[in-house]
Amino acid sequence: PDNTYLGEAGIAPPTGGTFHVEWEHIASISGADAVGAESELRRLVFWECARKLGDIYLANGHTSQSIEWLKKAIHCRPDLEQAHDSLGYARLETGDLMAARMSFERSLEIHPWNFMTRQKLAEILGDLNLLSEQENVCRESLQRPPNQ
Repeated sequence: PDNTYLGEAGIAPPTGGTFHVEWEHIASISGADAVGAESELRRLVFWECARKLGDIYLANGHTSQSIEWLKKAIHCRPDLEQAHDSLGYARLETGDLMAARMSFERSLEIHPWNFMTRQKLAEILGDLNLLSEQENVCRESLQRPPNQ
């Protein structure tokens, strides 16, 4: 492993996605605070495991277990949008459109330019007959993201 991470602790960085970005961020700000970095890395690893378990349970039709694990992931790292997205899909499976709406809206607060999430939210708003809100969500998706 690459021993340049976390004060020569021998912890190799992961590759790909939000987990990788967050790992790199924690490693870059850890400095002399190895204890703080370890705590943050543990939270991040738990978030990733809980989120993936939630996704696996959802894919296999175990919606209640999926929701339970996704809520744990969100509790651990509410600032990362993927678990909010997955929770939205799990809540759709239960037929709870309002709860799914809230999950997708929270995800978009964190990452406003996720087109797939925005599209799913627009579908839900249409199903709820909230056409004015649906139109707003669709209009927002046509705007250019910042810095582009």
